[in-house]
Amino acid sequence: MAGLGPSIANFAGVEVKPIYFESSGMKRSLSVIGLVEQSVEGVASPASLDRPIMLDHTVHPVSARLALAKSTGSMFDVFDIKLDARNGGNNGHYAAFSWKSA
Repeated sequence: MAGLGPSIANFAGVEVKPIYFESSGMKRSLSVIGLVEQSVEGVASPASLDRPIMLDHTVHPVSARLALAKSTGSMFDVFDIKLDARNGGNNGHYAAFSWKSA
């Protein structure tokens, strides 16, 4: 991480808030109240309507296998960076993720 220091021109700070995550079937949602709301729904595979189309061998920091999804809503309001796309319509993806706290 120390190597990233020179590339950060303006450190905006840190906030500590609870994170809420829900998963049901092909739907995923994440919320940090007042800061971030993100929800996606997997794009059903024609071969199995209860499973999403998968993208394999990607170069992604969380997983090389991603489920193709469509955003059903996004809101981001952190450190003067704002995005309001709660109407959905954007592309998205999700992947298995194992969280470990230090």
